[in-house]
Amino acid sequence: HRRWSWPQGPMQDRGYSPPSVFGTLEDGIYRSNSPTEQNLPFLASLELRTVLYLSPDVLLRRVSNFITENNIVLHNLGLQAWRPEVSWTPISQELIKDALEIVLNRDNHPLLVCCTSGIYQTGTLVGCLRRLQNWTMTSLLD
Repeated sequence: HRRWSWPQGPMQDRGYSPPSVFGTLEDGIYRSNSPTEQNLPFLASLELRTVLYLSPDVLLRRVSNFITENNIVLHNLGLQAWRPEVSWTPISQELIKDALEIVLNRDNHPLLVCCTSGIYQTGTLVGCLRRLQNWTMTSLLD
């Protein structure tokens, strides 16, 4: 559909800087790459209840502290799903199933879904969510 971007204006004038691959999927559901310290004021403005992290990488300490200090629930499925086996893949059916259960539970909203790049694991999950919403394959791939 479209590339996500945050408009220039009052938010950035106040020092708010969204993650570089930030977007709104639905009301109360956001996606992005891994946040950095510069993104924290922007994330605070979202009043998140939940962060769903899909990468096996560890979040930056300052971001982890922000999540804890703001009573945001962190579901680190990427780290939980990581296996040191040769056949391991970064996105499994188990990870997608668990992630969709979290995303579809409105008690977790507002929610941020993210992975290191904001593209691979997050994009796969978003594609699965869109299929549940009956989007066509053509729409998913645009």
